[in-house]
Amino acid sequence: MASAASASTALSPAAGAGAAASDESFDGLVPGYSIRLLGPRNARNIPTMKFIDDIVAFLKEESCTTETLLQALTTMHGKYKMMESAMLSNRQRMQAKQPEIERSLAAVRRLQKAKAEDATLDTTFNISDNVFARADVPPTETVCLWLGVNVLVEYPLDEAEAMLAESLQQVKDKEAIYDEDLRLVREQAITTEVNLSRSFNHDVQERRRAKSG
Repeated sequence: MASAASASTALSPAAGAGAAASDESFDGLVPGYSIRLLGPRNARNIPTMKFIDDIVAFLKEESCTTETLLQALTTMHGKYKMMESAMLSNRQRMQAKQPEIERSLAAVRRLQKAKAEDATLDTTFNISDNVFARADVPPTETVCLWLGVNVLVEYPLDEAEAMLAESLQQVKDKEAIYDEDLRLVREQAITTEVNLSRSFNHDVQERRRAKSG
């Protein structure tokens, strides 16, 4: 009789990572504005934000007003914050999968050990929330894994272990990618905030000069 364990289907860590680091049509323009503020993109196509060292020179080079620059920077700041929020949610979902997969993998390995020792496994299993029952599991060749919500598939123990180990590694790899992208997005948001502050200060100074002139 096959024993049952739980497994979550892990997303491939390469999902969304196949985009080229640079797009041939990418010209650094902020969406909706003809201002070149954006720099190279990473492997997941996330654009970097240029630091504007000289506001006056930049405005002249781009032939734009301070107001337009502030609007473009505000747009990008909002986009970076939206990216950060989405990544945090996705990373939390990934992190929620990891303990369940680890428990399933540990259960399969206990079954493998019991099979190798030709021993009956004394264990407990969850019936409902906070309700457990004891069971004696004889040596078995297979285990049933929940794949998703309503799909139960029977696997040989070795295949189940390999699949769960791969799923666990995929989750860890995906979490590492989210951490890397979160760091990048937060850095770009900070750069955008600095650009906004310096552009706003320049606008204030220009208005004061106009009034005094």
